Amino acid sequence: MCEGKLGQKKIENIKEVSGAWRNVNSIIAMVGTLLILIGLPLVFQDYYFNILKVKYYFYCTVVIAMAVALIISAIIFYLSLIHISEPT
Repeated sequence: MCEGKLGQKKIENIKEVSGAWRNVNSIIAMVGTLLILIGLPLVFQDYYFNILKVKYYFYCTVVIAMAVALIISAIIFYLSLIHISEPT
């Protein structure tokens, strides 16, 4: 009977962590999208002489930063799931 309650508690903890993981991922994606949508029209250098190169670098930087943030958050949540699923 005690194992059933412990197992149920672990399942609830895992569901809570996965819900938090989805929220963090959606926040990271939202911030990246907003940076692209708001920042891309505003970014320029050298009086629009090299506008394509600057906008390309801005876009690539935002996408790479977003991917790094997603990977870091995935690692953190994976480690927290391992910690939750360890037998106590």
